[in-house]
Amino acid sequence: MRHLSSTTRFLLLALAALGVFGFTLTSRQPHTPPTPFDRSQMLAEKTGHVDFEVREPHSGRTWWVSPHDYLTPRQAKMMATRPDMIQHLAQTIAHAYRQKGLGDVEVHAAAYASLNGRPSQRLIDFEVDLAPTR
Repeated sequence: MRHLSSTTRFLLLALAALGVFGFTLTSRQPHTPPTPFDRSQMLAEKTGHVDFEVREPHSGRTWWVSPHDYLTPRQAKMMATRPDMIQHLAQTIAHAYRQKGLGDVEVHAAAYASLNGRPSQRLIDFEVDLAPTR
C-alpha cells in the first residue's frame, strides 16, 4: 500500500468500511447487537443530566439527591444517558435511604438527554418509581 496514491488509499479504505471486501472496520459482526462501547455506537454525541427525588410516601417528605453523591464525575456523565444505569443508581439510592431507617421510599428520576446538540428531552417518566427491584 506504500506505492499507492493517497486517493487510491482513501477509496480502498472507504470500500473496506462499507464491507465490500467481506469485512468491516468495526469489531461488531452484522448479526450481533451493538454493545454500549462498540465503535459503531460512537456516531452520535449524547449528553444528559439526572437528579433523583426520594419520596417517603407515609410522611410526604422529599429529598433531592445528586448522582455525584454516589458516583465519580465520569461515572455520572456516562450514567446520565443510560436508562439502565439510571435505574440501577435509583435502586442503590433507595437501598441507602432504607438503611437510614426510612422504610419504604420511592425514587424518581428527573432525567434529560440530548442527542447531537438537539434540545434536551425527558428520558424517563418522572412519575415512575424506579426503586422496586426487578
